[in-house]
Amino acid sequence: FILYLAAGLAIGTPGKVLIINTSFILVTNVLGMLICYSSEISARKDFYLRHLLEQERQKVQRANESLESLVIERTRKLDNTNRRLRQEIRDRKSLESRLVQSQKMEAIGRLAGGIAHDFNNILHPIIGYAEMTMEHADPKSPVRTNLEKILQAADRARELVSHILAFSRQSDQDKKVMKVQPLIREVLLLVRASIPSSIEIRTDIDEKAGPILANSVQIHQILMNLCTNAFHAMADNGGVLSIVLTQVTLGDWQKAEGTRLEPGEYVRVIVTDTGHGMDPGIVKRIFDPYFTTKAPGQGTGMGLSVVHGIVKDSSGDIRVETAPGKGTAFYMDFPLAHKKILQNPSGNGKTAGLLEGPEKEPVNAPRVEDPQNG
Repeated sequence: FILYLAAGLAIGTPGKVLIINTSFILVTNVLGMLICYSSEISARKDFYLRHLLEQERQKVQRANESLESLVIERTRKLDNTNRRLRQEIRDRKSLESRLVQSQKMEAIGRLAGGIAHDFNNILHPIIGYAEMTMEHADPKSPVRTNLEKILQAADRARELVSHILAFSRQSDQDKKVMKVQPLIREVLLLVRASIPSSIEIRTDIDEKAGPILANSVQIHQILMNLCTNAFHAMADNGGVLSIVLTQVTLGDWQKAEGTRLEPGEYVRVIVTDTGHGMDPGIVKRIFDPYFTTKAPGQGTGMGLSVVHGIVKDSSGDIRVETAPGKGTAFYMDFPLAHKKILQNPSGNGKTAGLLEGPEKEPVNAPRVEDPQNG
């Protein structure tokens, strides 16, 4: 614009023409500048708005992602809480059922114990007078035969009384600190000789498992009863009888298994068979006295009730896992004895000595070969 004015003045362009031209140039430049500035402002405004929109969109996306992760975390926590609540409800129902069963067994035990003591008092004169009468009876007379039948029946009644007293936990059995391993081997020797070869016996005995405070005769009775029941469950088709002995540590979380034992060290005995199993209705009554699923004359219904009474009397716990066609497993937990004294398995009250160093079993203890390790 300045150069144009200088050139116009230099060549003598009329002033009127210069004014008109310079005015036109000035106006067109101002208009062009305004148009350019308007376009630039519009473009900058669109770009800035798009930039702000993108920033807001990213903020919304991050907020959605954070909210989604929070919802997932809360949902996971709610699922875990619901799962724990359902488990707690199941455990509480199980404990309530066990408490009712325990109270029922305790009441029946007190009643059975009183009846057994009275019945025992009645048996003593029957047996005494029958034995005295036999001394004066002719060995070949029918009277002596009848007296022998009376004594046989009285002996069976006396044995039944001992079962009832053991079930009611009122039998005066001395408890000693003893190892369970020799008793298991002794029982397996007896069982192996009395069951058919179609039933395989497997053992898994932990030699390092500690001693328990119990009566050896009662523990022997428990093992014989459970092995006998296992044999009866597999008598038709054969199967596998398994006895496991191990030492376990129970904590508060272990109560989910249904046990009410205090946390600590326990000796666990597991007797398992692959027989026909039991349905839940039978499982609820297996520890009731005189309840049996066997045919008449094949059982008194006192076996498992005696087992239950002995285990409880030993401060232990027993539970069963079974299903129709899946076999049965009995789990028995006995508190680990603090004083490690080896008990003679013969049950005569003598001890074989204190355990020093590695624990060993008596020299004359019966032995059963383990089919798994030869």
